[in-house]
Amino acid sequence: MLQQTIAHVQFDAQKTDTSKGMRMPCSTGLDDDDTAIQLAAEMGYTLTQGCVELQEYCDAPLSEVPTSLQATQDAIRRTCPQTCGCQVGSYSGTGDDGNDSCPLGSAQISDAAQCEAVALQLGKPYRGKFESDTYTGGCSDRINHSRYAGIWFNPKLAGSRQGTMTGQVAPVCRVCTKKGNTAVSRNYLEDDGSVPDVDDDGNQIWFGQIFHKHAKHTAAPITHEYDTVSECQERCLAISSCAGFVDNREGEVKYCVFKAAMVTHDNDDKDSWTC
Repeated sequence: MLQQTIAHVQFDAQKTDTSKGMRMPCSTGLDDDDTAIQLAAEMGYTLTQGCVELQEYCDAPLSEVPTSLQATQDAIRRTCPQTCGCQVGSYSGTGDDGNDSCPLGSAQISDAAQCEAVALQLGKPYRGKFESDTYTGGCSDRINHSRYAGIWFNPKLAGSRQGTMTGQVAPVCRVCTKKGNTAVSRNYLEDDGSVPDVDDDGNQIWFGQIFHKHAKHTAAPITHEYDTVSECQERCLAISSCAGFVDNREGEVKYCVFKAAMVTHDNDDKDSWTC
């Protein structure tokens, strides 16, 4: 399932700041579970896992957020950017060139069908393809225009909005969100069957990405031993056919397994991430 970086429920208590795209940008793409547990304690209840347990509050109406404060919800989003998907693309207009890139921890949507699916999920009109070197590449959202507001897809992925324009536009980007304590059977992401290249350190290269393969999987499925789970996020986001991954976090050597589809089931020893 795609997660979008620009469209979240707006609240009566908060007006949209179109210069930032949403209420607040995130300075990091990583969840802080310890801070989430502390935050929850200050809100009057106990968490055991961290951010994943706050997921129901990511975009909840303020009336459903503990203490019903905008500051509380913003704190949840800031503390749990992966769970809540709060990486944001900046809306820019005339005089604001150079804001076409997806934020750290997210990646460009490079497929028109995915972009159209985003529009449906967001409840915004899908305007179709608009091919231009001088407009934001990939999937984007245009606002504050009487005729052309909505979701657009520019197949010129390296496009960059230039010159004057009415309204503002921001990239719509993929992020990975942690579901926690779940796993996925089968549905392995596999390359096209060709023998992968190998870098100087012996790591395999699939889809143009370097993977430090786990010893349990010598060929397919594609796996990656990691120092931090953000490595798995980066690699999955760089592959358009990667629907997510399963984090095998309890082994002596931590590794993730990349998936072409995310049909999850409960598993206390693993976490699944959709991207």
